[in-house]
Amino acid sequence: MERIRLLCSSSFHRVLGIVLIFLALFCAGSARAQSWKKVATFNGLIANVKFLNPRVGFVTLGIYSVSNSVALYKTTDGGNTWAQATIPSGYDGRIDDIDMIDSLHGWIAMAHYNSQEDKALWRTTDAGMTWNETPLVGWGTSITHTPRALILTDFGEHFHISTDGGTTFFDGPMNSTNCVRFVDSLHGAMTVFRGSGWMYSSDGGLTWQNSNFHTECWSVYPDSGTPNFYAAPEVSNILYHSTDYGATWSQLASFPSWCTGTIAGIGDKYLFCQLQHVQTNGMYYSTDKGGNWTCIGGPGPHPDTRFCALTECPGGVTVYAFDDQSPGTLYKYSFGTDGPAEATLALPTTPPTLVQTGCSAVDTALEIGIIGCSASSGRLDSAWLTPGGGDNASAFSISDIRRVPRTLSVLDSIEVSYETTHGPDTAQLHLRYDLGAGVRDTVILLVGRLTSPMSAFPERLHRSSAIAYEGQIDTLPLLIDMNSVVNLDSLWPSLSDIHATFAFDSSVVQFQSYLAPSGWSLWSLTDNGNSVNFEIHKITGTVTTPLDLGTALFSPNTAALATSWVTLPAFSLVAGGKTIALCVTEDEDSHWAVKTLGPQSAVQLSGTPTSMRRIWMYPNPARDRLFIRNTFPHAVTVTIYDAIGRERLSDEVIASTSSTISLAALAPGMYVVVWNSNAQTHAECIEKTE
Repeated sequence: MERIRLLCSSSFHRVLGIVLIFLALFCAGSARAQSWKKVATFNGLIANVKFLNPRVGFVTLGIYSVSNSVALYKTTDGGNTWAQATIPSGYDGRIDDIDMIDSLHGWIAMAHYNSQEDKALWRTTDAGMTWNETPLVGWGTSITHTPRALILTDFGEHFHISTDGGTTFFDGPMNSTNCVRFVDSLHGAMTVFRGSGWMYSSDGGLTWQNSNFHTECWSVYPDSGTPNFYAAPEVSNILYHSTDYGATWSQLASFPSWCTGTIAGIGDKYLFCQLQHVQTNGMYYSTDKGGNWTCIGGPGPHPDTRFCALTECPGGVTVYAFDDQSPGTLYKYSFGTDGPAEATLALPTTPPTLVQTGCSAVDTALEIGIIGCSASSGRLDSAWLTPGGGDNASAFSISDIRRVPRTLSVLDSIEVSYETTHGPDTAQLHLRYDLGAGVRDTVILLVGRLTSPMSAFPERLHRSSAIAYEGQIDTLPLLIDMNSVVNLDSLWPSLSDIHATFAFDSSVVQFQSYLAPSGWSLWSLTDNGNSVNFEIHKITGTVTTPLDLGTALFSPNTAALATSWVTLPAFSLVAGGKTIALCVTEDEDSHWAVKTLGPQSAVQLSGTPTSMRRIWMYPNPARDRLFIRNTFPHAVTVTIYDAIGRERLSDEVIASTSSTISLAALAPGMYVVVWNSNAQTHAECIEKTE
């Protein structure tokens, strides 16, 4: 076999173009005769071959451009015998991808062509011998899963994402996508058909960003455990790669003619591509990360089809590929390598560090896949955490939603969460597993730390609550017990603004209004339905203990007895032009709550039924201020009398507005509030407290 150097330089390629073609012809003919072995012949056009391990593999029949019934075959003895699987009827087109989650459960991406059926996703629960449709409609071109999501690319529609194991899906931001693959549990790359940019994800497939690449491409190869992806688009003779998890792509090498669109490999030790030109088709491989390529001939398939490569036992590599004839023939090419022969569990070489950058927990997926080839799957029996020498091992938790015992696959992981108010912390993650050689135990040391020292000393909600009947107003003081680390007395002269967000259960209460604390003005407010963002600016305010963030007004959203906790997910101070982000915790003794008591009794203090009442006063008892809400279509005069009938305060409340009356001049005691409407006088008692 001839070995050729394939370069990106177009001028060099033009000079050697004819020579490369003749070399390719020579190596294709000799290699095919000497090294490629026939595995099996199938009655139809082969579209894909995928071996999960040296024994278990699938072959699919059917292509786009020809009306050809879809079929699926499975082998469990390395290709010596094949059994036809049961699949949904009525489909023309092809099965574009197979993703087995474990030995029994898996998914098929189905791309129909001129077909009476149009379901894009099939599933199996019996190791791939029986497949059933899911309700998802479309043209499925590839399927993959991470601990966080199941992602299906779609040739005709937006791609699809599921976070509940395929029960429901939501659409991704891009349509006409061709292939999605991940190098680890978080980082994935996605190719497109035409017109749109490729995409990449860094959160397990939940969200996606655009890359700098737009070429049509049917396949992308992930070099697992690294930031590297490779791609060989079928409308080009250029090999591309990314070294930053798919964010940017650049040219790596060129071939004598166009590729078929598929690229496969064994890590970065072996990379494989096929060419589709009639004179230069066949397989090429590289053992230096795509720099140099050797032709080994082999069959020439249709474009957009997918071949596969896998590690054999002991210490070998096999490539499975097929021709473009009907009946189609499957071939394999095998040669040696120094790859590992015994299955082991992939473990981190250095202790994983979980870095909490804000107030919320951080999730990290730890790779625990199977290395080697003597086992294609194993079993994770149990997983648990113990202290690792730190003071707060409880800051770590196993957040993986999959129950144990469960099946371990070649590419696998376990998700761990870290949330602390102390830091740094350590813990030991214990794993008990079996890869076929008996039950074994291993320990992974975990390290956790905080990037912000303020996060280690959180503030606390000052316990307060509000209670109202249906039709009334809940008035909730927003008070914070500040940690001594934040010295408000020294910070106060330079403090200019406070930014915060409070959140609540909108099925229990509805936000009505917000009142800034004394000495502060409200600069902005955004009602999000179940949370409110606000910004207040200091005018003449003084330090208060606890810190007063103002008052939130709610109305009950239900007639039932219910409680909504009110949280403060965002809270920051602006002092001297610098923003200080603070974390706020809550517990049983330190929390905010708004309660609804259902319909109020028809007997009111003022003698007015609830259904006719149009003036609302709160809180009662009141300390500094009395809030008055006028729902009449006209202004109402409100007057406050003391216990012996002397008028103490009076104010006019404009129609359909709220007003505030300061009670600072009143001594503690009982008072009567009087207002007039429709020639009737109404009165209600209130209490002024210390």
